[in-house]
Amino acid sequence: MEEKISFFEDLLSVNGVSKKQFMAYLKNPQEAPLSPDKLDFVEKAMNFAGVTIKALRNAWNVKPTMKLETFPFEVIYTDGCRCRRKLDGKYVWGVIVNDYAISLYRPKKKMAFKEAKSFCSGLVLTGEICTPGDRVFWNQVLSLKDSEREALDKFITCLGGEPLNKECFWVDSCFKKEDFWSVNLKEKDFHICPFFKKMAVCPILKLK
Repeated sequence: MEEKISFFEDLLSVNGVSKKQFMAYLKNPQEAPLSPDKLDFVEKAMNFAGVTIKALRNAWNVKPTMKLETFPFEVIYTDGCRCRRKLDGKYVWGVIVNDYAISLYRPKKKMAFKEAKSFCSGLVLTGEICTPGDRVFWNQVLSLKDSEREALDKFITCLGGEPLNKECFWVDSCFKKEDFWSVNLKEKDFHICPFFKKMAVCPILKLK
């Protein structure tokens, strides 16, 4: 196991994640969050090296101090498990709003519609493919009170994800051949945009 952990530490350093940084995350994700891309890499590195969170905590003598045991929103883990509490040894994939899950893996750069659609389709959980989110989902987000959306953003950030804030996002809905819908969270309304315009995208998974 020591060799596996040493190999895992080497993988971390190659991708710019220090051992100290990941130890801080294991101790308290709220106070030391990792970006979605780094979390994705860490999970893949752990699988490749054949180590577990439990083994790392034991080897590094890291005891979790995360204060938030019960979550304000239901979450879905990378294995498809859904609940409102922290589960040791599991990674949160996204935060659930009604019948939809907001992925923590949101790109920071803005994209044209086709690129945004392609990025979302590359995220799969339990066999289901993500989309930029349909109008039903975004209407539900718009219907949230300001305090509820602030709480949602704060929770997403605590988990290491990118908050929704008051950005404009692509909507998985076509107006006509080369025009697509977008949602403006600041204005709380939908707009029509040409497919080549670059905007933020938030991968959304519709739950069964």
